[in-house]
Amino acid sequence: MITIGIIDSYKIIRYGLTALLHEVYDQIEILESDNIPDFAMSRGQKKVDVLILGNNSLVPSECFEAVVMMRKDFPDTPLIVYDENLKQNLTTRYFELSVNGYLLKQSIASEIARAISTVLAKNHFICPALLESLLMFVTKKDMESKEGKVLTAKESQIALYLSQGKKTSWIANTLGRKPSTISTQKSTIFKKMKVENIVQLKSLYNHRNLETQYNR
Repeated sequence: MITIGIIDSYKIIRYGLTALLHEVYDQIEILESDNIPDFAMSRGQKKVDVLILGNNSLVPSECFEAVVMMRKDFPDTPLIVYDENLKQNLTTRYFELSVNGYLLKQSIASEIARAISTVLAKNHFICPALLESLLMFVTKKDMESKEGKVLTAKESQIALYLSQGKKTSWIANTLGRKPSTISTQKSTIFKKMKVENIVQLKSLYNHRNLETQYNR
C-alpha cells in the first residue's frame, strides 16, 4: 500500500489526479486537501509516502513559500511540485528548497508514475518537457556565445545563409564575393563553431528557432 498526499487549490485537479493514480496503482490511498494547513491537520498520524503539491501561482515568492511550508510539516517526505505552467527559471530554487520532483499538470500517467517511483527511490525527477526546455536554453546560450564572440559579422551572415540551405554560389552572388572566398569562410565558420558539416550547423540554428517560438 502506498499513501500519496495531494494538495491543490482546484478540486477538479485533485479529483482528476486521484482517478489517474487509482488507474496506475492497485493498492493506493489518497489523502487530499485544497491547502497545506488543512492537509497537515487532517492526515493525523498517518504516514505519507509521497506528497504532490499543486502550484497554480505565477508569482515566484508564492511558489517558494508553499514549498517552504510543506517542508516545515514534512521535512523528509518526497515532494513533487505539480505545476500549472512551465517555470524554467524557478527550477533551481525549487530543488534548493529540497523538492524531489517536478511535473507539469499536462504530464501523462506514465510520467507521473515514473516521478513517484523515482522520488520514492530517493532520486530526483524532472519532467521531459522541462528537460527539453532546459536543453534548448543551454543550446541557445552556447549558440549565442559561439556566434557572438567568435564569428565576425560577415561570418555570422554567411553562417545564417548556410543554415538556411543556401548554396555557396548563391551566397557569393548575394554578397558580391567569389565562391572560393565563401568556401574558405565556410571552413572557418565550421572550425569556430565546432561543427563538421551543414547538418550540424542547421541543428544549432534550429534549436535557437525552437526556443524563440517556445517563448512567444
